[in-house]
Amino acid sequence: MGSHHPSQLRHSSTKTLLPGGHRKSCSMGPVYNSLHMHQLFFFRPPKRSPSSIPELSSSSKILDCRNPKCFPGCPRCNGDSKNCSHACPQYSLHYGTGAAFGFFLLENLNFPAKTIHTFLVGCTTSAARLPTSDGFAGFGRTMFSLPMQMGVKKFAYCLNSHDYDDTQNSSKLILDYSDGETKGLSYTTFLKNPPDFPIYYYLGVKDIKIGNTLLGIPSKYLAPGSDGRGGLIIDSGFAYGYMTGPVFKIVTNELKKQMSKYRRSLELETLSGLTPCYNFTGHKSIKIPDLIYQFKGGANMVVPGKNYFVFIPEISLACFPVVTDAGTNTLEFTPGPSIILGNYQHVDYYVEFDLKNERLGFRQQTC
Repeated sequence: MGSHHPSQLRHSSTKTLLPGGHRKSCSMGPVYNSLHMHQLFFFRPPKRSPSSIPELSSSSKILDCRNPKCFPGCPRCNGDSKNCSHACPQYSLHYGTGAAFGFFLLENLNFPAKTIHTFLVGCTTSAARLPTSDGFAGFGRTMFSLPMQMGVKKFAYCLNSHDYDDTQNSSKLILDYSDGETKGLSYTTFLKNPPDFPIYYYLGVKDIKIGNTLLGIPSKYLAPGSDGRGGLIIDSGFAYGYMTGPVFKIVTNELKKQMSKYRRSLELETLSGLTPCYNFTGHKSIKIPDLIYQFKGGANMVVPGKNYFVFIPEISLACFPVVTDAGTNTLEFTPGPSIILGNYQHVDYYVEFDLKNERLGFRQQTC
């Protein structure tokens, strides 16, 4: 894995097992909820939910171009437009290095005690290089995401260790209609999104620490500007994390200082494109300093070394897998967020997105 801009990176979605045994990949990224053709599922409590073929469903309907929900797919379409086809134009969803293509559909989303009518989904007809799942559930900051269409006030998840990736032990997802404060959580507010990046969850971060050392990250990288540059976002669909070049250099320089007693593996760095990498052969115990995000409001998220390093225990090697555009980008300050707090970094954290109060709550626990 070399150096990349965030939009080019492979994502690692939260896998959620829905009633009926169907796997859904949940991400902060996608705008829409997308299901593979002939894989439109209802949430039902019985042993197995049948797949629904849209043509045979009495409640499914192709999205018309004049429907207001078509606007993101065809901004020129409106009630007076003469340039629209009968159906809303087909969509293309680009997710990491993969993509999906299909058409928009309105359908009922059935729960045991509630039905969401005219629920907007994308019915995928072709896809390439996407994670294996029955569909994507979009949790981005948009009116077309799953929680917003359902009208929930908050949602939460707790990411399992990736040691369980090949098992049926899926992470839990909670959709909550209550608006009370959850006990035991530390909170930090969502920031206002820059116009070019409306779907992300930006967090107000004051600084970052490696162990006990405060790094003094320049403020322009910690908060999004009106031009869309800078800021930190949290995204469970992003595997390890991302830091723009100048931030990456500050973080890794301090990391190298604090881990100087371990031998660097330059060969692995060359092969993987990651840096720094270490060879821990001969060490009975390994100490990697915590990576600590200090958020506005006083909340701190402590990321242990096991969550922000990737290990190859069979040969005693490990790398810092956070990717960067350093070395490939000539711009000193790239468009988009400067820091992405990725999936692996908040494993074993209960994370709550309080949509009504526009804040993130979290606590460390075993998921």
